[in-house]
Amino acid sequence: MLTLGFPQPAEYADYFQEPLLPFPELENPMLSFPPESHESAERLGLGTEPDQLPFLISDDPQFDQAQDKCREEASQLVDPEGSSSLLSSFVQDFASDYDDAFWADAARAETLIDIWFDCLAANGWSVDDREAFADDEDFGRFGVTVGRVTGEEDVARPAAGEVLIVHPPPDLAYQPTEEEKQLAHDIVDCQEGEFGQLVAAIHAEALSAAIALHGAEIESIKQEIE
Repeated sequence: MLTLGFPQPAEYADYFQEPLLPFPELENPMLSFPPESHESAERLGLGTEPDQLPFLISDDPQFDQAQDKCREEASQLVDPEGSSSLLSSFVQDFASDYDDAFWADAARAETLIDIWFDCLAANGWSVDDREAFADDEDFGRFGVTVGRVTGEEDVARPAAGEVLIVHPPPDLAYQPTEEEKQLAHDIVDCQEGEFGQLVAAIHAEALSAAIALHGAEIESIKQEIE
């Protein structure tokens, strides 16, 4: 891109010092809601850290075409046999089979969900429609007002033919409400109890089932890496 007169991608890449998770499909699908700890519950309630990474916005067709061309050339140089695409496809298939195995026992899955809701109800938190919450994950259904992100500014938009690196404001933060933090603390307690124990057991079974389905592929990938 530099040789084509576009320095922005190189400048943009400088902000990423640590590698991002290459295959997010391997993250556990819906094993628990945030927060993951009491520290997180106190600091963020039910929210998450706002994304502080800069991002690139283009309104330049020439830049877009050059970027597509360079990506294709780089892909051919780094991975001429398309191994990365095959690995990504494997990861997606593995995650899908894991997910199917995790929820395969409908009765046990229903018990798992009931344990979570019943534990919160014992602490004074209840919803009228559990299925609706499972669909939209709206914590307002528990009767709490959630917080908001503060420090937001209007994102700059590039003019015609311009490419911008947009930086989030430095004071960007999620501010939870007090009642939200209390619900978050109770969720952590519930997820560390009977619910968490059952999740761990189902997770181990589902992982074993997915590995059994993809054993040959896993061995092949190991050999390529070695």
